Amino acid sequence: MGVLALVLGGCASTPESRLRDEVWNDIYWTTARLCRGEFTNFAVDRIGADGSLGLKGHISTGIADFRKCYWDGVAAKIEQRRSAGQPVPDWVNPHPDVEVDTD
Repeated sequence: MGVLALVLGGCASTPESRLRDEVWNDIYWTTARLCRGEFTNFAVDRIGADGSLGLKGHISTGIADFRKCYWDGVAAKIEQRRSAGQPVPDWVNPHPDVEVDTD
């Protein structure tokens, strides 16, 4: 059992998975957190691997502005990474879906 855990742990830390995690955190998570701070009527429920967002809110007012904040922020983060010589893999989605669930 210990050997299996070691093997699985080693597989989870490949350069590709580390890059995926770094890019996801730098581009999507950071941008979602920034926009969430500006639009307090929404809570980020989930962030997909492709950057798609699931939001929860009691009203849908402001969703267009939240989407603009998120999409502009994602584009800016992608450009910052490129300008700094950091990798931006082909799978990075510059315009991820943003859905809101209003209860």
